[in-house]
Amino acid sequence: MKKLLFIFSAIFFLSLTSCQEEEDVQNIDTSQSLTKDAPLSVLIRRVLQYPTNYDNVLDGTASFSVVLPVYITLNNQSIHVVDSEDLAYVKSVKNMSNTDNDIVYFTFPITLKKPDYSEIVIQSQQQYDEYLTSCGSDSNFHEISCVGFKYPIQLKLYNTSTQAAYTKKVYGNAEFYNFSSSLKSDELYSFAYPVEMQKPDGAYNSLIKNIDIESFINNYIGTCEAESNQSTISDVVVQGTWMVSLFMDEGHDETYEFNGYTFVFNQNGSLVATKNSVNTNGDWESYPHDGNTKFEIDFPGGGGNGALHYLEEDWIVLEYNTSLIKLSHQNGGGGESHLITLTKI
Repeated sequence: MKKLLFIFSAIFFLSLTSCQEEEDVQNIDTSQSLTKDAPLSVLIRRVLQYPTNYDNVLDGTASFSVVLPVYITLNNQSIHVVDSEDLAYVKSVKNMSNTDNDIVYFTFPITLKKPDYSEIVIQSQQQYDEYLTSCGSDSNFHEISCVGFKYPIQLKLYNTSTQAAYTKKVYGNAEFYNFSSSLKSDELYSFAYPVEMQKPDGAYNSLIKNIDIESFINNYIGTCEAESNQSTISDVVVQGTWMVSLFMDEGHDETYEFNGYTFVFNQNGSLVATKNSVNTNGDWESYPHDGNTKFEIDFPGGGGNGALHYLEEDWIVLEYNTSLIKLSHQNGGGGESHLITLTKI
């Protein structure tokens, strides 16, 4: 009798849950189950998210994108940004000179679109700066937009607290993204394989395990980033060896101070400056601050009064691409200003 009562209660519970499409009575394969914060879930959401990294020439962050069209002022030019060609023009304006500040000033109000496809209207520069700071790190929001899933996708869900199991179909990126990002700590999901994913050339691959999806996405990340031509400065600076191609001190060109120096920035936050086969160890980090991206360099005990001392600042990132990084620093109260350009060798 108790067994019959339990079965009846379980069926009744499932019938009341609107998001449940059918009961899944199969055993849960925990080896293929994912939580909200599983590395593969985070990677998948970068495929699903609304693109936010492609317009970094405007906002410098992947935490959101600016909904076009928008009016900006850049280096004393008024620009109406409507499409990708205009974004390319904005980039060219920034590249025209090594001595301008390259700061983008928006004409408000503007609308920002977040990775979860929701929007927020920003009315002022102060509100924009405060919102940008509140976003924190954007490391999980660099879209991988040149690959994608074929829909619909059937998912298997399991609640570890209630032991309820069911299936659900998702029909598009926005739905899948918000489902994944809203999972609770006691909720697991897995794919009802096979799953098809589209390659950059438009062809599809049929995948049958989590590791297949992970390998597929990782295989094309480089291709996707090359197509969008956007990466964070932390992604860029750790690639290759760099030199100082320009150093302006209060309007004076003092690049000669860095003749013979090369710099290697490592992913663990360490850096090595080398001159005449002599290495000096230092540290670096990048982080959002007051509406800007900061790039901080330090040579603990090694900067001294030489050229490396000039680098020991919390620089503002003005511009960067895969071969060039432009930084500026101004002391508080309108004090002395420095501009520096790092070029990949």
